[in-house]
Amino acid sequence: MAGFSAGTLRGPGKNIIIVKIGSDEVKLYENLYKEDKINVFKGDRFSLIDGKYKNSRGWSADGTYQFIIKADGGFVLGQGGHIDLARGENVQYAGEVRFKKGKLIEWSNRSGHYEPDSSDASKFIETLRKNGLKDVNMDNFKPIKQ
Repeated sequence: MAGFSAGTLRGPGKNIIIVKIGSDEVKLYENLYKEDKINVFKGDRFSLIDGKYKNSRGWSADGTYQFIIKADGGFVLGQGGHIDLARGENVQYAGEVRFKKGKLIEWSNRSGHYEPDSSDASKFIETLRKNGLKDVNMDNFKPIKQ
């Protein structure tokens, strides 16, 4: 990616990359299992309609969905592996969101391929809200010890 420069820091059991984008330093999590097959995935956008999260077909979200925040700040939400959503690339954050009949129940940092630190979660609340997850907050965050 143009405009990026990187240095590698070793974290507990994972690689963390610090990239410089303009004058900002951005922490990225590397895919820990680069040998895993990446499946083709098309993400789906969710919107809050009449108090329920619905996908582009108008169906209420129900169950667990994975999300990633890409290196460039882009957002993908869907059902599939994190590496599929990210196409194996480094991410700023990854986790899961659980819905029941269109209502957001909880979200977490659960991701075996990226193992993001739960302490970073609060940094991404605004990004998640801008992308349709208006009910995300630290009260419904369930940290996963990686």
